[in-house]
Amino acid sequence: MEKGSKLVIGSGTDFRADDKNREILIALKYYRITEVNEADQRIQLREPYAGEDEDATGYAIGVKFVGEPWVVQVPTSLVHLSSASGLIAE
Repeated sequence: MEKGSKLVIGSGTDFRADDKNREILIALKYYRITEVNEADQRIQLREPYAGEDEDATGYAIGVKFVGEPWVVQVPTSLVHLSSASGLIAE
């Protein structure tokens, strides 16, 4: 892996097409996979690799994202509490 590169080439990995839009933890930093080439075991990251140049490093595959993240401000109209829920004292 090269610092500033979005391309990751795996060796002994099992990257699959389903890994697209998953998070991947590399050198204690999270990235998002944007492309997967199963045949060459290459993935493309959304953001450039920020760590130091390394020939080999461990990784962990995480959750699969569905759409872009959003911020929910609290309190919000998406939450409704009532005394029946047991959360509000009467």
